[in-house]
Amino acid sequence: MNTIKRICGFLAFGATAVLLIAIIVAILTDKNNFSPLNSFFNELGLFSGGYFAASSPLLFNLSLVFFGLVFGALLVLDGLEKATIQSTVLGFLGALTGVLTMAQGIFTLNISQYHYIATAAFCISVFVLCALYVIFSLLKQERKRIAPIIVAGCAGGAGGVYAWYILSGSLSQFLVEDASLTSRAGILPFALFGWAAIALLMVFIVLYAAQILSGTSKMIKKESAQDYNLY
Repeated sequence: MNTIKRICGFLAFGATAVLLIAIIVAILTDKNNFSPLNSFFNELGLFSGGYFAASSPLLFNLSLVFFGLVFGALLVLDGLEKATIQSTVLGFLGALTGVLTMAQGIFTLNISQYHYIATAAFCISVFVLCALYVIFSLLKQERKRIAPIIVAGCAGGAGGVYAWYILSGSLSQFLVEDASLTSRAGILPFALFGWAAIALLMVFIVLYAAQILSGTSKMIKKESAQDYNLY
C-alpha cells in the first residue's frame, strides 16, 4: 500500500502541474481576452467548436478529469491505510470531490444545466472536505502542520461562497446576460472566489501529497533500520 500511495502522491504533483499548465495555456490562447479577474474558471472549458475538438478547452477539461481522478484516489488510499474514522470520512469526501471535479470536465458549460449542478456540488464538497480536515487537524494531539490547515480553511471558505453564488442562480443569469468578455467590469468578485476555490484546492492537494510522501519516507527509513538491526 505504501508504494502505491507514494506513486499516487507523485502523480498528484504531476496532475496539479498539468492542470496549472492547461489553465495558463487556455487563458493565453483564448481569443476573447479572457482574464481571471472578470471571467469564471468554468468558462475555460467551454467548447466553441466541436465538443471534443482539439483545443485549449479540451486540454483544460482533460486535465481537470485527470486531476480529480488522482487526488480522489490519493485520499481514498490514505484513508484505507490509516483506517480511522477521520481518515475514512476524508477519504470518502476526497473521492466525492474528485468525482465532481471530473464531472465538470465532462459536463462542460456547453451543457450548462448539468455543469452548474456539478460545479455547485463540487464547491459544497470542497467546503465540507476542507472544513472537516481543519477540524480533525486541530483535534489531533500531535504536532500540527499550519500551512495545510490555513490553505484548507481558505479553500473551504471560497468554495462555500462560490457554491452559494451558483445555487442562487446568479452565475447562470450573469453568463446569459453578459456573455461577452469585453463588456464586463474589470473585476468580478465572485469570479475570484471561484478561482480561489479551485486554486487553493490544488495547493491543498500538493501539501497533502507532500505530507503523505514525507510520512511514507520516514516509515521506509524506520523499516530499513529495523531490517539492518536484524543482521
